[in-house]
Amino acid sequence: MARAKATALYALILAVALGVALLLGIPRATLLGAGVAQPPAVRESVAHLPATGEAFAHPPAADRSSGLVYAEGERLMVDGHPFLMKGFNYLPRDYGWTALADWDWEEVDAELALAKEYGANTIRTGFDYPYTSGDLYLEHPFTEYKFAQENLEAIDKFVSLCDRHGLRAVLYIGGGPWGLGWDPANYWIIERRLQAMIPLFAGDPRIAAWDLCTDIDGTMLQGPARGGAYGTDPRATRENMVTLLCRMADTIRTLDPQHLLTVGYCWLSSSLLTQDCTDFLMPQFLGADAPNVLAADEEGVWEFYDEGWECYAADPEKGVDILADKIGFPKERLHRPMPIVLAEYGMASRGGEGFSEARQKTVYEAVLETAFLRAEIAGALSWVLTDFNWPPKGTTISWPQGLPETERSFGAFGLDYQPKPAAEVARAYYADHPEITLSVGPRYLDFIFSDSFVPAEENPGSEDWRELCAAFDWIEFRDASDQVLLKLDIGTEEARAYLRKGFYGDEGAWGKEADNFAWAGGEDKRAQVEVPFPHGAARLVFRTVTDLRVDVEVLVDGKSVDKVRLNPAWERSTVKLPSSQDARMGQPFMVHGAMNLPISKGTVTLQTSYDGTLWQDVARVVPVRGRFDEEVTFAHGGLGMVRASWSGAGYYGPAVSEPLPVKVQAMPTTLALSVPSAVG
Repeated sequence: MARAKATALYALILAVALGVALLLGIPRATLLGAGVAQPPAVRESVAHLPATGEAFAHPPAADRSSGLVYAEGERLMVDGHPFLMKGFNYLPRDYGWTALADWDWEEVDAELALAKEYGANTIRTGFDYPYTSGDLYLEHPFTEYKFAQENLEAIDKFVSLCDRHGLRAVLYIGGGPWGLGWDPANYWIIERRLQAMIPLFAGDPRIAAWDLCTDIDGTMLQGPARGGAYGTDPRATRENMVTLLCRMADTIRTLDPQHLLTVGYCWLSSSLLTQDCTDFLMPQFLGADAPNVLAADEEGVWEFYDEGWECYAADPEKGVDILADKIGFPKERLHRPMPIVLAEYGMASRGGEGFSEARQKTVYEAVLETAFLRAEIAGALSWVLTDFNWPPKGTTISWPQGLPETERSFGAFGLDYQPKPAAEVARAYYADHPEITLSVGPRYLDFIFSDSFVPAEENPGSEDWRELCAAFDWIEFRDASDQVLLKLDIGTEEARAYLRKGFYGDEGAWGKEADNFAWAGGEDKRAQVEVPFPHGAARLVFRTVTDLRVDVEVLVDGKSVDKVRLNPAWERSTVKLPSSQDARMGQPFMVHGAMNLPISKGTVTLQTSYDGTLWQDVARVVPVRGRFDEEVTFAHGGLGMVRASWSGAGYYGPAVSEPLPVKVQAMPTTLALSVPSAVG
């Protein structure tokens, strides 16, 4: 993606995050008004707190009380067992950015059940300061700052529903009132607010952790042009932010020493600023970081890592390398081993160029492979469970100009509660075991190109540095009579499921010549399609165009079958496919296996049987990105079966495929006849 598009994309994503933090519509003059000193009567209440800039002690050792989540090195734990935090951020579909007390609890109950059905064990939500206090526009910040009773009851109702569905809640508290609360002299407001709420839930196992304040770095340290306060409010400093958060941590540990503490920062680097007063890192993972905030008290300068999921569509391993390196940045700078959970990841599915359900799915795939398979961090929570109806049914001071379509469409589920493709990705990664399927017959198509070109090198001013070889419109499998058995319309979401490597995303239309298409190529000039060949497939036909004459070698299951020339005009190419071979007794027979996760660990054992009861181990193989291909041999003719058993590795337990029936031809029997010689 061009950097300009990426910048605009991240700005939209961050606007979602800051929508909560900036009180979502309160006039800036009110939000960032001049500080007011606290009344003399309360000055003694903050006298015991550390002065601005003073060092804070490390949090106490992990509490291992029954049922509570605790930290142990880089892992989260519960009752001596690892706890991988997986789930969704949450606001009800019809009550986005409203007070919890306004929520329809039947709707909440149904939506939490949906999250559980898709493998979640954690839900993250929280309390916007103006709604919980009732002082919507900060008209009485020094008297009306505590939680209204109805909101305290609503918190209990919410965590009770979470518990009913086997979900633990991460609750962000908020350091409001914004502006005023950033002034260390006014900390007493926040302290008393915490004193009125935290003890009611101290040691409550329904709560996984307290998130001290979501989005606070983007709110305070981002420039005003991007919706932040830096440069417009003298209290919006890094030092004040760190002091505020560590004081909150100190207060909460006094009131509730058992629960974990974290901060849902916008940027990964910000988490390092408060690592000494929190228990685990919980940054968002939405496409950009601002590492300069570690070195100086100044406006955050964005550095993008969203090219990780841009690369992922064409080269998953390269995309994961980029994203894993970014997660490694804070990990390598920790003072001690700490768990890392991604507070928010995701992508809008509507709202303009660059937003689609297919692209949202790619982001989920890239992030979850990085988090759960490569980096093996302690968890990830997507933004957000469902799309939003707008305006909400409850009172809101948010988005006075209306909620943009991009902001309304981040859900893994649509307004009708139907899962988007991203939801199915989440369900696969949030499960405890992968799924394995087996097939026989050809499965892989590889296209190996002789040459490539880089658009940016040929067109001055272009920002497209991809290595492209050819554009594919469609690929068809045809039988001997030229009937189409299967057509992959390259560029569509339906075809994307079969494109393994080397294919970029849908490029849209090519004039009147192609409704949609995708470029193929990459650094190794290779593209791969994985799809079980339809029975009777005799020919492969594909339509392509390239910017230069390119030879392409076509391989089936790794064996070369033909080479054709591609030209700078749309045209069809035809390749004869090899005939499939049946299994024969005593001869090696290829079996293809596919896991629904790109796992490259553990061992797959292939087993054969004739009765489905007695199984014999015949081969072992290590999967590569969830794929494996291995030959097996059947000792007898007749109807045999083969299955795959995976050992388990990392976060995932063992898995066994369904048995695959295989008709095995017996070797022909040769009879030797002996005729005795005549006697006489």
